[in-house]
Amino acid sequence: MIFDSYFTVPVILSDNSPLKLHPESTVNLSCAFYGDPHPQLTWLKNNSILMNGTSGIEITTSGNLSVLSITDRRGESGGIYVCNASSVAGHAYSNFTIECKLLSTKGLDMIYFWSILDFPSPVRQTSILSVSDNFVSVNWTIGEPGSSLPTEVQIEILTSNNNSLVQRLSIRINETQTTVFYLYPLTPYNFTYYVVSIVGRSRPITSQVTTLSLGIFFTT
Repeated sequence: MIFDSYFTVPVILSDNSPLKLHPESTVNLSCAFYGDPHPQLTWLKNNSILMNGTSGIEITTSGNLSVLSITDRRGESGGIYVCNASSVAGHAYSNFTIECKLLSTKGLDMIYFWSILDFPSPVRQTSILSVSDNFVSVNWTIGEPGSSLPTEVQIEILTSNNNSLVQRLSIRINETQTTVFYLYPLTPYNFTYYVVSIVGRSRPITSQVTTLSLGIFFTT
């Protein structure tokens, strides 16, 4: 399929920063969306499409702004919400994760605490501890935990020349260094770090290192 040159892929701007909400308040999720032709905006919860009239759900879309209001108070509104903008030129989406916590019960009434979880903060600093012809040792510093506690750090090692994935490591969150073996001499690699929580992965932080020639070892 060939698109006319004036078509532009949809873009979504949304504020999915963490919120702490009183049980009697309304959760409002908003997405501003743009594109040419004008995209169609769809809201989903846990991969199911939401419609006006769904219990506790109200969707208001006007121009380039769509707002999803959630008024359910039974503690069943937790989940992953997605606003998806699509057109013939492509699509874009933004995620929101809502968590409901039971605070107390009064007779048959239940009081829930609502919060919108954010993606974890990325690593703050990375450094090379040592490098040889076939391995690299690295360490990192974890950023602020945010509202969703991180569970692990993922490191993807790719060759810098053709961006081919060489290894993917999953490391417990309380560990802050590792050694990557079975690398090739005199080869530049990109080490990309992600902090992972139940919401998803942080934005990536990438550093580059080149292995040394055979028999050479360097430590900082």
